[in-house]
Amino acid sequence: MDFWLNYFSLASLINVIFFVPLVCIIILRRKASVQMRLLGFYYVSTLIIGCGYTISQSFIDTNGLIGRILTILCIPLQYMFLTQFLFRYPQLKRPKVAKWFLFVHTMLGGIISFIFVREVLQAEVYYNFPAHYYEFQTESAHKLVGLFLLSSLLFSIIYTSYKSFQYQKEDRIALFYAVSGMAGAFLLPATFNVLSKVGLATRSQTMNALCFGSLIGNSLLIVGFLNWTKDRTTFMFKVVGISFVMFLLAFNAISYFFMQRVENLYDTIQRSKLGEFVQMRNSGSPSAEVLAIREFTIDRSFQKVIYALAGEELQQRRYQLSKNGKKAISFLYRSLQKQKVYEVSFSYRAYRKMIHNEAKFLLYVIVISSLLIILLTPIFLRGSLWLPLQNLISGIRNVQKGNLDTHIPVHVEDEIGYLSSSFNKMTSSLRIGKAKLKEYSETLEEKVLLRTQELNASLEQVHNLKKRQDGDYFLTTLLLNPLFVNAISSDNFVIEFFTKQKKQFSFNKKEHAIGGDLCMCESIALQGRKYHVFLNADAMGKSLQGAGGILVLGAVFRYIILQSHQNSKQSPMTPEIWIKDAFWQMHKIFTSFEGSMFVSLIFGLVEEDSQMVYYVNAEHPWIVLWRDHKASFASETVHYRKLGTPGMEKDFQIAQMQMQMGDVLLIGSDGKDDLLAKGDLERNINDDETLFLRMVEKAQGDLQAIYDSITEIYELIDDFSLLAVSYPPIQKDPAIQ
Repeated sequence: MDFWLNYFSLASLINVIFFVPLVCIIILRRKASVQMRLLGFYYVSTLIIGCGYTISQSFIDTNGLIGRILTILCIPLQYMFLTQFLFRYPQLKRPKVAKWFLFVHTMLGGIISFIFVREVLQAEVYYNFPAHYYEFQTESAHKLVGLFLLSSLLFSIIYTSYKSFQYQKEDRIALFYAVSGMAGAFLLPATFNVLSKVGLATRSQTMNALCFGSLIGNSLLIVGFLNWTKDRTTFMFKVVGISFVMFLLAFNAISYFFMQRVENLYDTIQRSKLGEFVQMRNSGSPSAEVLAIREFTIDRSFQKVIYALAGEELQQRRYQLSKNGKKAISFLYRSLQKQKVYEVSFSYRAYRKMIHNEAKFLLYVIVISSLLIILLTPIFLRGSLWLPLQNLISGIRNVQKGNLDTHIPVHVEDEIGYLSSSFNKMTSSLRIGKAKLKEYSETLEEKVLLRTQELNASLEQVHNLKKRQDGDYFLTTLLLNPLFVNAISSDNFVIEFFTKQKKQFSFNKKEHAIGGDLCMCESIALQGRKYHVFLNADAMGKSLQGAGGILVLGAVFRYIILQSHQNSKQSPMTPEIWIKDAFWQMHKIFTSFEGSMFVSLIFGLVEEDSQMVYYVNAEHPWIVLWRDHKASFASETVHYRKLGTPGMEKDFQIAQMQMQMGDVLLIGSDGKDDLLAKGDLERNINDDETLFLRMVEKAQGDLQAIYDSITEIYELIDDFSLLAVSYPPIQKDPAIQ
C-alpha cells in the first residue's frame, strides 16, 4: 500500500508540522492557564484532523474510512475547545453562558457524530476525483454536520464580537485577532462545505478553502495570542514562534502555486502527445503509457455535441473509474482529417506518482526549513538578542538582591544596548546615593549635634527678637489703654463697648492683646445742651500697623474732645457742624501719611434730652437697630470714604435718627461679619450679611452674649469690636446673664 502525496495532503501535513511544536510547548507547561490549556487541546484536535486528512488524501488504494472518521470525530472537539477558549479569553465574563454552551455543544456534537459514523459504516464508497480521496454516500449526514458546525461557529463569533465591547483597547485587539482567526480557520471552510453539499461549490474548492483558511486563521490566532497573552512566555519563544508561523504561511502559498504549475505541466505534456499516441495505436504499436484509447466518429446526429468538445471542455482533464475499479485520467483529442474524436486514458496512479515526487520534494524542504528555523533561529539570535537580554535580566536580579556593583557589558548599540547603558547609569546613581547615605549615617550624630546647635542659636535669636517685639507690643498697649475710655454720665443712656483684638502675645508672664479696633465715648456740651459722643473705628493693617492707626486716631479724637470741653460755654456749634469739623480734623491728619494708613469708622452724637442721634459712616459696617426684639439695619448708606483717602470733598451729609424707648444701636467693625465656620475644611468666609442680625436677636442686644453666640459656631479671623447705645438702659434677660 503506497503513500502518495498531493497538494491537499501536503497542506494537511503543513498544518501538522505547524501544530506539533505548539502542542508540545503548551500541553507540557506546568503552570499554563486555563485559556492556554484549552488552546493546547484545540491544537491537539487540529493535529489529529490534519493527520486524518493526510491519510485520506495519500492512500488511494483504501477506502479512507479511518481518516474520515478521525476528522469527523475531532472537528466537534476542535470547535468545542476553541469556543471555550474564546469564552475565557482574555477573561471569563459569563461563566453560565460558557457552561450552557459547553453542555449543548457536547450533547449535540456527540449525537451528530454518532449519526455520522453510523451512516458512514453503512454507506457506499466512491472516489471523489476532484478532492482526490474516498467519499461516502451520506449527503444528509454531511449536511447535518456542516449546518451544526456552521451554526455553532456563527454563535461563537457573534458572542465574542459582542463581548469585545466590554474590554479596553488592547483586549479588543486581542479578541479581534481571535475572531479573525476563527473566521479564517472555520467560517470559510464551513461555508464552502455547506455550499458543496448543496451543489454550489466543488469539493476541490472546499479543500482549497480548508487548506488556506486553516493555516491563515490559525496564524492570526496564534499571533494574537503570543502578542497579548498574560501567560508567562519568553521573548525568544515569541520571536521563533511568530517567525515559524509566518514561514509556514508563506510556504503554503508557495506550495499551492508550485503544485498548480506541476498540475498544469502534466496536462500540457499529456495533451501535446495525444496525436502521437493515437498514431501509434492506429499503427499497431500502442504506447505503454496509455491505458486505452476510445474512438468516436462525428456523424450528423452528434456533430453539434462533438463540435462543442472542441472548445475549452476538450482541453480539460477527465477522471474515470472503470468497472474493475481502476482509476484513470483521460483527455479528448479531435482528428480534423478523419472527423473523429479520441478519448486517450492514462494511469491515475502514474499521475499521482508524478505529483508525489514533486510534493515529496516540498515536504523535505518544509521539514528541513522548519527544523532550521526552530533550531537555528535561537542560535543566530543568541549573540544579538538572547545573551544581552539574559545579561539584563541577570543584572536586574542582582540589583534586587542588593548588589549595586553590577555592570552589564554593552556590545551592540541597539535598543537592548540602550537599555543596558541606562541600567548601568541607574546602578551607578544608586551606588552614589547609597554611599552618601552611608556617609550621612556614619556622621549623622555629629551632623545632628551641629545642626541642633545651629537651630538653638537661631531659636535663641528668634526668641530675643520675639521678646523685643512683644516688648514693643506691650509699650504700644500701654499707650492704647487710656484711649479705651467710657466717660459718660447719663440717666437716659448707657453706652458700652466690647473689644477682642486678634493678636495675642505674652509679656512678663501676662497675656495681652493688640489690634486695630477702637471704641470711645465721652460727654460734651454744645449750645448749652448735653451730648454723648460715641466712636467705633477700624484701622487698616494687622497687629502693630493697625495699633499705630488707632493710636493716632485716639490721640486726635481726645484732643478734639478736650477742645470741646474748653469751649463748651461759648461754643456756637450745632451737632452737624461739630461732627463735620471733628471728622475733617481727623481726616487731615491721616492724609498726611500719603496713603499708608486708612481708618473706617462710625462716630456721632446723641442728645441727652431729645434722644436725637447724629452720625457719619466712613466705609464702616452699617449700624444695627434692635427695636421690639427685632434687629435690622438702621441705614444702608455710607456717607464718606475712609479717613486718609486723598481727594475727598469737604462737604458731606450728616445722618440723623430718632431713638425710641427700648432701642439699642449696635455699631461694630467688620470682624463681626468676616467669620469662618468651625470644621469647614475649605475655609470659606461668611458672606451672609444678615447673620449678625440673627445673633443680635438671639442675644437680645447684649454684647457679651453676642460674642459668645458667634464664637460658639464660628472662628474670628479679624479684630472684633462692638459698641452699644441703649435708651433707656437695657433690661437684660436673666437667661443670658
